[in-house]
Amino acid sequence: MKGVINLLAKIPAFRKAVLLYAFDVQYGDSKEEVKLDYRFTTSSGKKYYTYIKPDFIPIARWNEIETRLMEMNSRVNRETLSEFSKTTKVAAERGELLTVARLMGELEERIDMLYDPHALIRIISALYIREDQIESAGVWNDRIEDSKFDDIKKDLESGSLLFFSISEDLRNVLTFSDTSTGDYEIFEKRLLKNQIKQTEAFDQMLKKIKTAISK
Repeated sequence: MKGVINLLAKIPAFRKAVLLYAFDVQYGDSKEEVKLDYRFTTSSGKKYYTYIKPDFIPIARWNEIETRLMEMNSRVNRETLSEFSKTTKVAAERGELLTVARLMGELEERIDMLYDPHALIRIISALYIREDQIESAGVWNDRIEDSKFDDIKKDLESGSLLFFSISEDLRNVLTFSDTSTGDYEIFEKRLLKNQIKQTEAFDQMLKKIKTAISK
């Protein structure tokens, strides 16, 4: 019997069918919770979980993580880049070349940052599943993800959520990024707060210029 099983196991279609059956038995008829590990609780009292295997992460979440990884590499997240593009376009159309030059100069300073902290926090938000979205984690909901972003960002800035509790999960993801995972500075609270300060100063500058040229 053992010899027959070994022989059948060499057939790709049979081996694939066995693996699918094993997965269905262990996970298919079970609740989503069995695929998750508890990781931390934020100061708001919300519990967060992550998948015990990367293979379990829903496609929508992987797509978001990959997008945010590119943003970390470029040092500008898509929300900021969209505002920058719109503001620069309006300034150029109005012939305000000094404003355009200022915006370009500010952008050059922005991309000299080590990484975009907002993109990093978005990756964390996508990587972890909040307790109230366990059954719908495969469906991307901007409202929930924005709420998670604010929740996690607040605790990272205050230090109540320490990077060491999530750094291993992040390192596994950041291996797909140009950001150096060997540089432990990325996980330091002081650097994170400094990066957030620079990022939000840039965003605030954009808002001021946008308001000024729209008048």
